[in-house]
Amino acid sequence: MEQPSAAVCAFINAFIESIDQLRVLLVLARQPDREWSVGEVCSATALPVTTAAAQLQRLATIGLIVANPDPAATFKYGPRATEFQQMVQELIQLDDQRPVTLIRLVYSRRSGSAQAFADAFRLRRS
Repeated sequence: MEQPSAAVCAFINAFIESIDQLRVLLVLARQPDREWSVGEVCSATALPVTTAAAQLQRLATIGLIVANPDPAATFKYGPRATEFQQMVQELIQLDDQRPVTLIRLVYSRRSGSAQAFADAFRLRRS
């Protein structure tokens, strides 16, 4: 993989809000047949329980994972659209081959609006 596709960049901009969210998604996507508890996701990602739980709920809301609210809440990878599955597979490939590029894409998504806001206050030389 040379460069991330425009489609995966757009997917990140639309759906991946943080590195924590990306980490949770990748853990579940790498084992698509497994059901995960919040505690297991915490162990796999080293995230605090509140962070992991929030990210799992967000990913379920987006439609990238499926939440099973039975007595012991579990979560499983299960994108609602085929296109999502293709994008997540590209994310996995990027994480395996170009992890720094993937991290930069997520951070650039986050900083894009902040940069635009900061630019509005930039002093211009006359």
